[in-house]
Amino acid sequence: MIFGVLGVVILLAAGYFFMQRDSQIIENSPVQDQTTNDQQNQTNNNQQEVSFEYKAINTEPPKVVRVEEGRQVKLSITSDVADEIHFHGYDISRDIEIGQPIIIDFSATKTGRFEIELHNSEKLVGIIEVYPK
Repeated sequence: MIFGVLGVVILLAAGYFFMQRDSQIIENSPVQDQTTNDQQNQTNNNQQEVSFEYKAINTEPPKVVRVEEGRQVKLSITSDVADEIHFHGYDISRDIEIGQPIIIDFSATKTGRFEIELHNSEKLVGIIEVYPK
């Protein structure tokens, strides 16, 4: 009986620890609401420009950018590693060379959280969050 109660207390404490740790990770992620920050980068056709830069030696977490559903988005991505960029959820792939920016134009028709990664090395470049109107 004592071991059962002790086990429950340990499980509750561990659950609390992991909840606190996960909330700190989320709170400390650099989220940029580019719906407002990039107003100067919008054209008349409601296009939002977003840029990501991947550096192999980087201590910062990947940038998270918010986009409103229905917006036209122009992604500019540069990397110091040659690889293939993959934009999950939208299934867009492009080869990328060191220091040569690539442009991906897309319409934000799917809502959710979508990773952009270097496909072969499986390194996260950034995250696009598409929110409903």
